[in-house]
Amino acid sequence: MANPLYQFNFPPDSKGGFDWSMYDRIPAARDHTIRGLNAASQSANHNYVMRAFDNAYNPVSGLSSQAPQSIWHVMFDRQTWTQMSNNWDPRTRDPASAVYNANSLEGFHDDIHTQIATGPRGSSGHMGSPAFAGFDPSFWLHHCNVDRLLAIWQGIHSRDPESIAWWTSLEVPEGNFVEPGRLAETPRTPLVPFRKGLTAASKPIWWTSNDCRNHLDLGYDYPQTAAARRSGDVVRSLTAWANAQLGWLAPRSPRPADENARTQLKRQITQPMPFFPSKVLIDGTTPLSSGQAFIGSMAAPMTAKISAANTTVSVSRRLATRAKAAIKDLSLGRKQKVRADGTTGPGSSRKLTPQQLSQLVLSTALPFSLDGSFVIFFFLGDFSPEVATWTTDPHLAGSSGIFASSRAAIDSGACENCSKQEASGLKYMDTVALTPALLTYWDNQEEHYGCRVGDLSPGYVLPFLVRNLHWRVVNIHGDQVPRETIPSLKVMVYSETVTLPHDIAETPQFEGQSVHYEVTNGRPGGISTGDDM
Repeated sequence: MANPLYQFNFPPDSKGGFDWSMYDRIPAARDHTIRGLNAASQSANHNYVMRAFDNAYNPVSGLSSQAPQSIWHVMFDRQTWTQMSNNWDPRTRDPASAVYNANSLEGFHDDIHTQIATGPRGSSGHMGSPAFAGFDPSFWLHHCNVDRLLAIWQGIHSRDPESIAWWTSLEVPEGNFVEPGRLAETPRTPLVPFRKGLTAASKPIWWTSNDCRNHLDLGYDYPQTAAARRSGDVVRSLTAWANAQLGWLAPRSPRPADENARTQLKRQITQPMPFFPSKVLIDGTTPLSSGQAFIGSMAAPMTAKISAANTTVSVSRRLATRAKAAIKDLSLGRKQKVRADGTTGPGSSRKLTPQQLSQLVLSTALPFSLDGSFVIFFFLGDFSPEVATWTTDPHLAGSSGIFASSRAAIDSGACENCSKQEASGLKYMDTVALTPALLTYWDNQEEHYGCRVGDLSPGYVLPFLVRNLHWRVVNIHGDQVPRETIPSLKVMVYSETVTLPHDIAETPQFEGQSVHYEVTNGRPGGISTGDDM
């Protein structure tokens, strides 16, 4: 039996209704979905995708590992639902600040789309195109994970005022699917055409945002949220999980990334969801039954063994242990030899305090600038001139994926929403955390072009960034696009003070944002002093 999660095979007689022009030179892409597209061989390269993910998410093997910290910012960075839920809304800006708060769950969502799609020659598979992404089975797994992270965010903010934890109203000048013209939508606005039942008079009852706000009402749950409810304190439990798994000093396991997945597969399902919520009706009156629930092992016994070589303590774990110890020593007032320059400990020339500066790079661009999706890569240090190697480059500090429709889809009217967004001047915004990469350079004390990261203070970090931060743009076809040819591209580097909690179940605090124009001044796509995003 063919693995249904591997790819989707397009029916040979159902090719109509889509613009296939992006795959004119790749006939195989018209037959089935492809991840990690290798345009030369017209095939998928899943190993390349896995290496790219390892470089982006695993501090053991990659410099960047910025994605977990970016989600950490989403969880805690003083954002409302409106700010957290999308990556472009200009209302997320604090009028008193030059910095847009662009840490969003949608930014993470878009990054995954482009990471799964991009292949060894830079070409984009189906996950990189809004028109085709939904056919790839990984699309559904990816969206389940986004929903899980959303449920965790909701739990962490469940004690916040409604104005933060949820949305109240939204002006929609162009109307919606069933009501043209200016419209003020609220969480009670019917989500037509999604019907959940009928009235006694056979009138439709539509779902609303309020109806599906709580994922439990839809009949499913996640391990983290279920454990949080059992703990008796949802907020503290989920806060501890986010700090432990995503925080910038969280020591990740040195074990292979799939080991935990294998453990989960071996779990026995003994108590499936006993019933669907009564809200879910199939004909307006009859609730769905539980059906034939699966009982037993989710997978056959695994025979693969974890290499003993992977039991050594990873660089990231050692770094985290050192950094945490230094922070703990300073924050608890332990007796230490304090030097005249403020450093502590024998032989140490580095300072770590409970308050640290976190460095981030913010990028913005018009999403329909390049005839489809594109990626902005950020490097700290020299990088290969070969675009094909960038997703796995050892000096990749992070990337921002812009998930956008093609020009043909907009001009033909196939994506009416895209046309409205383009007419409104909508801008894509995303943030990449540079601190994980800087911590690696702090740990190894490598010198690059006369600069090193002695500590995370501006005196060390800013000269290092001026000399070593680079950004490049690659389109959906795997071609590098000159930055100066994208007028809407703007890149900003800023820092903020992060106060790390003494208790892992308490939230970190972010404040004091400062823009560092000297890092980007005069560079293609970089903002200059006084510029706005």
